[in-house]
Amino acid sequence: MPEAAFDAAYQQIMARIGEAKPTPDLYPVQLAAELLGDPQKAFPVIHITGTNGKTSTARIIERILREHGLRTGRFTSPHLIDITERISLDGEPIEKEMFAEHWEQIRPILEIADVKLAEMGKPAITFFEAVTLLAFQAFADTPVDVAIIEVGMGGEWDATNVVESEVAVFSQIDLDHGKQLGRTVSEVAKTKSGIIKTDSIVVSAAQSQEAEFQLRQKLLQDQKFLLEGVDFKVVSAKPENGGYRFSFETSQLGYQNLFLPLIGKYQLSNAVLAVAACEAFLGGGTQPIPEPILHSALADATSPARMQVFQKEPLTILDAAHNPAGSRALVESLDEYFEIDSCVLVLATMEDKDYPKMLEILAPKVTKLIVTSAQTERAADPQQILQLAEKLGLDSQVVEGSELALEYATDIALEQQLPVVVTGSVLLLGEILEKQRLEAEIEED
Repeated sequence: MPEAAFDAAYQQIMARIGEAKPTPDLYPVQLAAELLGDPQKAFPVIHITGTNGKTSTARIIERILREHGLRTGRFTSPHLIDITERISLDGEPIEKEMFAEHWEQIRPILEIADVKLAEMGKPAITFFEAVTLLAFQAFADTPVDVAIIEVGMGGEWDATNVVESEVAVFSQIDLDHGKQLGRTVSEVAKTKSGIIKTDSIVVSAAQSQEAEFQLRQKLLQDQKFLLEGVDFKVVSAKPENGGYRFSFETSQLGYQNLFLPLIGKYQLSNAVLAVAACEAFLGGGTQPIPEPILHSALADATSPARMQVFQKEPLTILDAAHNPAGSRALVESLDEYFEIDSCVLVLATMEDKDYPKMLEILAPKVTKLIVTSAQTERAADPQQILQLAEKLGLDSQVVEGSELALEYATDIALEQQLPVVVTGSVLLLGEILEKQRLEAEIEED
């Protein structure tokens, strides 16, 4: 029965307007939240936006605060395999039975909101708004001591922006979702700066000049603003055992000899951003995190599908780079950590992404390109990507389906003694990881 109830809830949520088409209007979710009794006001919030690194930063923040003894809720998107991954309680995805129960709790209220919105000529509550509200209800009912909430898209009009955050966190800001957020970094940053509330402490990764300007424009006089490179920074780092041994400092303390089991220098930035955010939340930015807590939490940090070693023979790396900035970080990590000069690349991306630029950035690493697509109506046409690849002089071909694409890439990699890199779409990686999970379950049985 619990599985059937979850399946019914999932189908009802999926029937709503998809998250790829957000309405730049906060009113619908404000209305629904008010009808629900504003559950998002029942717990303190750390609110995170940015272009890349949001989910990794959210996961590290959550892990530190959980190690500190707090009961945590975490809301992130998209999910890799199962929608329950988006809503985590104490570091674990919400149980399907609880997911279904909370959906039945809020569904009648959302239907009332739908009617009211229709009377105003507005669209019904969307998929993403519904899942966001479900998360808020779950966190309020648990209850949690703190919720770490990741923005879905942008910030100012994102469904999550009905929260009043104690800390507003900004990972690196770059270009993405141009149709919705703007064609310049300044426009993107201005939209994202909308999560800054009057009482928020603002904590930001190092930003471009135009992005930093937009964040500072949003600040009130004397509002605390902590910036990477000024108020906190990595002091030293060296690769070690699938991660980094590193030291860094904040305005409170120099933290020494820490280990982070994540690959990619950008993860070091995410980690120090997370620590600065936790300092801001726990002590208003005036108290350090006890080092035993930090050592334990960072050593246990995870970030699935971010420079993840999927298999060792041939070396196969999964990375959720889905925009040009992510592609640049991927290339840097392949150079710096794996010393990879050439690979078999499996690529699938979404139609609304700047895949011409992504392909241009990735091309110097590619000996053979396998173009495929994830199972979504948002997928870019593989034939269009193939044409771009051929113009770049890449040896490339289309293989339909993620499973066949990876199998074909693996055969080529073994034959030519090359690594495999799979990237471009979180959905693509999710399909691959789901197949791995199903195979593991079959082996157990």
